[in-house]
Amino acid sequence: MADRSPRTLIPGWCRWAVIVFVAMAAAPFAGAETMYVTDQLRLRLHAEPRDNAPAVANLSSGDAVEVLDRGTFFLLVRTPDGQEGWAKSAFLVSAKPARLRVLELEESLAQAEAVAGPLTAERDQLREAAASDAKRAQLAESKAVDLEARMGTLNNEYQALVAKTGVDRVRLDWYWTAIALLLGLAAGGFLGFRWIDYLSRKRHGGYRVY
Repeated sequence: MADRSPRTLIPGWCRWAVIVFVAMAAAPFAGAETMYVTDQLRLRLHAEPRDNAPAVANLSSGDAVEVLDRGTFFLLVRTPDGQEGWAKSAFLVSAKPARLRVLELEESLAQAEAVAGPLTAERDQLREAAASDAKRAQLAESKAVDLEARMGTLNNEYQALVAKTGVDRVRLDWYWTAIALLLGLAAGGFLGFRWIDYLSRKRHGGYRVY
C-alpha cells in the first residue's frame, strides 16, 4: 500500500511557495529599520494604510519610528512608546532631518558650554594668579635692585671712610713722632745742661761758673 501521508499529498512547488511566503513575511521583522519623520511638522499615524483611515497617533518632525512592514504608499511603524500604525512613506526618511540635527547640535553645544564654563573660569583665575605673581616678582626685583644700589652706596661710603681714616692716621702718626722728637730734644738739652753744670761745679769746688 502506497504512503499517503499529508507530506506526500502536497506538491513540491506548493511547499516552496509556502517557504518563500513565510520568508518574505518574516523579512521585515528580521532586521527592523529605523526611520525619521521628515521636516513636515505633523504626520498622522493611521490604523490602516489609507488616507481616510482613522488616526491613532500624531508624529512630529524628528520622531524616530521602527519600520515593521512596507506597503505601496504607507509603512507600518512602531513608535518608541509602542504605538503601531501606518504612516505615509513619502514623509519618512532614513537620515535624521535638519530640525532634529539642529536640536542635537544645540544640545551638544549646551553640554560643551556647560563643560567649558568652569574651565574658562579656571583659566581666568590662573591668568589672574599669573598676573599677580608677575607683579610680585617685578616688585621683588625692583626691591632687589634698590637694595643693591644702597649696598653699592654704603660700600662707596665705607671705602671713602677707610681712605680718609688711613690719611688721618698717617697724619696722627707724624704728629706724635714730631712731639716725641721735640720732647726728646728738650730732655736731651736739659740733661746735657745739667751734666755740664755738674761737671763745672765739681771742677770749681761746688760753685757754678759760667
